[in-house]
Amino acid sequence: MFCLPCCRKRSAIYPEEYYVLDESSSNRSSLPGSIPEQTEPHQRRLSATLAQLISATQIKKSISALFGETIKLPEDPLKIYVLTWNLGGKSPFESPHLLLGDPSGPLDTKPYGDCHLIVVGTQECGKIEQSMIQSNQTKEWSQMLGQHFDRDYDKVKSDQLVAMHLVVYVKKQHRHMIKNITSAKLGTGIGNMLGNKGAVGISILFGDTSLLFVNCHFSAHATKVQYRNKDFLRINEDLGLYGFNEHDARQKRLCDRYDHVFWFGDLNYRVLGPRGMVDRLLDQGKMDVLFQLDELNIEMQRGSVFQNFQEAPIHFRPTYKYDIGTNTFDTSHKQRVPSWTDRILYTQPKHSILRNPFQKKTTVQCELYKSCDILHSDHRPVYGIYSIDLPPGWLKSNNT
Repeated sequence: MFCLPCCRKRSAIYPEEYYVLDESSSNRSSLPGSIPEQTEPHQRRLSATLAQLISATQIKKSISALFGETIKLPEDPLKIYVLTWNLGGKSPFESPHLLLGDPSGPLDTKPYGDCHLIVVGTQECGKIEQSMIQSNQTKEWSQMLGQHFDRDYDKVKSDQLVAMHLVVYVKKQHRHMIKNITSAKLGTGIGNMLGNKGAVGISILFGDTSLLFVNCHFSAHATKVQYRNKDFLRINEDLGLYGFNEHDARQKRLCDRYDHVFWFGDLNYRVLGPRGMVDRLLDQGKMDVLFQLDELNIEMQRGSVFQNFQEAPIHFRPTYKYDIGTNTFDTSHKQRVPSWTDRILYTQPKHSILRNPFQKKTTVQCELYKSCDILHSDHRPVYGIYSIDLPPGWLKSNNT
């Protein structure tokens, strides 16, 4: 049922007939919405008036006229930049500027543009063998990122698992939108425990919308697809993040506890086929044919992993494995098959589990999905820009 706002003053937005009461009615209130018994023609006129006012544009104008406020329609979505990169066991390069742009330059010259949230996940940030507890290179990388984003963004949260690192930043003027922050990590590596493989997750409540970011590194090697599937299933069941209310916590799977989930990292799924055939398909630009041989694509179609997730169309070359410092795929004696090991997936909400019962279900749109020609590692970085329609007016006066 649609209820008009109450106001004791007559307003130009309501027709005069709206205030005319039947003389036989004992209700002589002049409050909008107090509609007594009317003649049938008069009721029809009122019904038509109400139908016109229900449109989003009329509601916006009505509220503005009554309360002197400017209410935005949902034309300013929340924009999120997500980056994943396997550094290949190397220390971070001297400066992230090549990857992220000049920090002193205008925002429109940077790959993340005017995004409100920035999420960076890395894997193999330094030699894991140096310490199975944590990587000093990961700390160095975290400091570099902090220095890069410091002018325009505040750090929300960072966490790491050995050489795996995840950090979330928010534009300074929107820091107040974040109400709750939690993080967790889970090792799925050697002995199904150690952190050379596994996941790091950070969840936040942005306004009334819950977001989960999971950076992962699944089992390697071309023949280990079932191990990769098991990595996903275990993380989805055991990563210790439980949403932000009792309803969320009752959900059995991690991905059902949040309105939106972004899951990314070195998933390690390979392209099925001999190296020579894959090279020929790449030379011929037949990416659509090659993608049909992609393990992750096949396993998702089977329903084995990432149920209810989706991925934007891939229009970039495989991200692994390159000879370091070149754009040439593996020339070692192993001749690894070029594969899209580095991916970003996301969910659309299956049902409304929003904290605000008056808020509609939100959707995610991918605006950009691409890789970068950074030659520092045997993997290529992959990033995406995503927008989520939030309720009107969330940016308010601090929209930039």
